[in-house]
Amino acid sequence: MARKYLGGSGERLTVWISIAASTVLIFYGYDQGVFGNVIINENFLETFGHPSADTQGTMTSIYNIGCFIGAMSTIVTGDMLGRPRQILLGSTVIAVGAVIQTASYGVSQMYVGRIVMANCITGFSISNWLTLGFAFAPKDVAWRFPLARFQIFFTACIWCLCPFLPDFPRLLIRKGKHEEALDVIAALEGHGATPDSPSVKTQYAIIKDVLDREHLNSFSWWQLITGRGPAGVLRRMILGAWMQIMNQISGINVTSYYMSYIFINALGISEILSRVLAACGSVDYLIFACLAYFVIERYGRRKVMMCSAAACAICWVVGDKPKAQGLRDL
Repeated sequence: MARKYLGGSGERLTVWISIAASTVLIFYGYDQGVFGNVIINENFLETFGHPSADTQGTMTSIYNIGCFIGAMSTIVTGDMLGRPRQILLGSTVIAVGAVIQTASYGVSQMYVGRIVMANCITGFSISNWLTLGFAFAPKDVAWRFPLARFQIFFTACIWCLCPFLPDFPRLLIRKGKHEEALDVIAALEGHGATPDSPSVKTQYAIIKDVLDREHLNSFSWWQLITGRGPAGVLRRMILGAWMQIMNQISGINVTSYYMSYIFINALGISEILSRVLAACGSVDYLIFACLAYFVIERYGRRKVMMCSAAACAICWVVGDKPKAQGLRDL
C-alpha cells in the first residue's frame, strides 16, 4: 500500500494539496491588501508622527522590494528545499516581518518589517473586510491586529498542512529520489495503487523520459535570454513578462493599495464609508476572479485576458469621465 499523506491518498490527498495551495494564495492576497487600509487609521498616523504622503507611499511600496528579493531567491532555494519546505520557509519569514510591523513605533522599523514580510484575490477581499471590522476597535488594536496576529494565523495553517504533504514527483526524480517519487505518484493516484502498479510505473516513466530529454538539451540562463535557446522560448518569455509588466503599469496597485486613501483624500468621503466601498470593491475582484474558473478552459487564456483588459479599459474611461467633466466646468 502506498504511503499516505495527511491521512489520505488519491482524491483526498489532492483536496488537501489544493487547500494548502489556496491558503498560501489567500495569505499572499491578504498581505497585498491589508496595509492600504492600515495607513488611514488615525492611531497609526499618530503613532508614526503623521508621515507625509511620500513616506506613506514608501511604507506601502517597499513591500514589493521584499517580494522581488523573495521571488529571486526561489531560483536557488526552490529545487534545493522542495515546494513544501520552500513554502514553510517563506511563510515563517512573513510571520517574522508581521511581528516586526506590529511592534513598530517608528518608520524605519516599519520599513524593515515590510521588506521582511514580502517574501489572491480571496485574501485581498478578506483584508478589506477585516480592517473594516477592526476600524471600530480601540486605539492601536485597529491596525496592529490585522498586520500581525491574523497573518500569523495563516502561517500557523501552512505549518499544519505543508509538513504532511508530498513533494513533486518531477523534482524527486530530478534529485535522484526515485523510490520516493514512485511512492508519491502512487499516493496521488490512490485507489489502492502501489509503487509496483503498472499505471504508477507508466506515469513515472513518462516524467523521467521528459526530464532525460530536457537534460540532453539543456541551456544556460544566458543562452535563453539572448535567444540562443530553443526556438520560440525567448518570445514566449518576453510575452509572459510583458503581460505582468503591463498589469502593473495599468495602475491596478493604485486601487489595490490606496483605494480607501483615495476615497478619503481625493473625494472627501468619510473613513468608514471609504472602508465599506473598498471592501465592496474587493468583492467585485473576487466575483470576476471566480468567473474565470468557468470560462477560461472554454474560451482559452488569450481571449479571456483580452476581454478582461478591454473591460478594465472601459471602466477606467467611464471612471475618468466625471473628472474630465469637472475640469471643463472650471
